[in-house]
Amino acid sequence: MLQGCSRDPVTGRDQLNFVSTEKEIKVGKEADLQIKAQYGIYRHPSIQTYVETIGQKIAKVSERKDIPYHFTVLDSPVINAFALPGGFVYVTRGILAEMNSEAELAFVLGHEISHVAAKHGAERMSQQQGLGFLNLGARILLGTNDLGLAGDLVNIGVELGLRGYGRNHEFEADLIGLKYVYWAKFHPVKASRFLYTLKRQETYQPNFLEHMLSTHPPTDERIDRAAQQVEELISSGNPNLKTYTVRHNTYLKKISGMFMGTPSGRGEMEGQTYKNYQYGCQFNIPKKWTVKASLGEEVIIFRPPYERIIGSLHINPLKPGTTLNKFINNEENPNKSEIISKSNLLSPSGKQVLYKERDKSLGQITAYRNYFVHNNIGFILVLKANQFDVVDYRKTIREITDSFSFISAKDMKKKGVSRLKIHTVTSGESLTSISKKYFSSDKEKDRIASFNDLPTDSPLKVGQLIKIPPPPTPEKKK
Repeated sequence: MLQGCSRDPVTGRDQLNFVSTEKEIKVGKEADLQIKAQYGIYRHPSIQTYVETIGQKIAKVSERKDIPYHFTVLDSPVINAFALPGGFVYVTRGILAEMNSEAELAFVLGHEISHVAAKHGAERMSQQQGLGFLNLGARILLGTNDLGLAGDLVNIGVELGLRGYGRNHEFEADLIGLKYVYWAKFHPVKASRFLYTLKRQETYQPNFLEHMLSTHPPTDERIDRAAQQVEELISSGNPNLKTYTVRHNTYLKKISGMFMGTPSGRGEMEGQTYKNYQYGCQFNIPKKWTVKASLGEEVIIFRPPYERIIGSLHINPLKPGTTLNKFINNEENPNKSEIISKSNLLSPSGKQVLYKERDKSLGQITAYRNYFVHNNIGFILVLKANQFDVVDYRKTIREITDSFSFISAKDMKKKGVSRLKIHTVTSGESLTSISKKYFSSDKEKDRIASFNDLPTDSPLKVGQLIKIPPPPTPEKKK
């Protein structure tokens, strides 16, 4: 254990660490599977790519180069970001909605990268293992037969990511993260504004922030220490901060339309109907069938008894203006499938295609494919059966495919589903008038101001972009 003590170049302090880089990466990979299975990946390729790009830009300037960094947006409305040992960094769609610039995103990712670069996870795992070794020694002295070490490193890694690394480590990650932000030429003052956003949102979303506030230092103290760090960084180099990245409008355009509801993007069963509120689609399945999301979130799989039919729902964000025919032509591959027949469906904006395909594992199979385009989202519902089972299941297949429809706006609103709206300010507009426009009342002015990190009496400029918060949760009648 004493041999595990060394001076860490990132933090400048002595650390207990006898978790090798290889072990840290292995633990991170296994824990990563658990996190993705628990929360799901937010299915929005352009946002995933955007976060990955900013994350890699910050990781590039960190001192730690012996591990690869991975960045994932999780399908959760909770305001949270965390890192696992081994270079795995996560932000939720909930926390992305709270940010107001690319610089703020850089700060949050820099904070999490700092946990990895400073080996906070390896340090905490080493401490846990150290306790395990001490317990093991005690058991040997007492003649106990159970010689297993206390705790499992993967479980420890997951717990550290979800619960936080402790307040001292969180302070350290703030300060190191701001240094990385500065080195990567993001505006350090604008980046640290995210802490003010968190402080303001404590009034409006205490439940969502409860976990973060319980595992992180008080926000006021984080703000004070960050301000001091920013001042030291600026005074050390006297840079022209006008050249440093903020990108308020760029960021808001990237997250425009982001899913803001509490339901999972993986969908859920309501009776015998599968409903996906994130994409507003639904269809019925027979009794005793099951529905579950794949780990990669690309497909939803249903399996009846004996697994004789396999179904999948592919959901693809499209470029604005994509028609159903363009969508189908892009998806079809004549080299793999022989089209037997095509027929229009009664469901809105949908078309059904019956294929005969050859599959190496299943042999010749028949597949029904339903294509739908709705709100610039493309849907492909595929149901496949071995050719010998088609006769038995043909009616069931048609019932499922024909039941595909889009959830009504009324039901979506009832479920609390919304998309992030970005408003462009026009001449003469104020926060009061914007509140009246979207909420038919001026009572949401303060909430709009908080959501955008603005003073409530802030004058607005023509062309300024303003995030519109989701509708307030209706109060339950007593």
